Amino acid sequence: MTVRLSPHRELLEAAPALDGGGNIASDVSMMQKPVDISEMTLEWVQETNDVIFGDLSKTDRMLLYLMYARSMDMAEVARDLPGM
Repeated sequence: MTVRLSPHRELLEAAPALDGGGNIASDVSMMQKPVDISEMTLEWVQETNDVIFGDLSKTDRMLLYLMYARSMDMAEVARDLPGM
């Protein structure tokens, strides 16, 4: 019987160590930030203070809005918004 602790265990074991000592470094700075994500609306597209999405362009936020809030696939986005 094999017990798997993580579905990514093989990948992590095969990844080269970044510090030469067998450890993998990761950026955990996002863990310290508040996760208060606004609802995706057209107002959100125009301006947001979201920690995660605040530095995205309006175009990037519009694509996220169309794909996740409006459930459009890429073909629909490309058809409806050819200027993007």
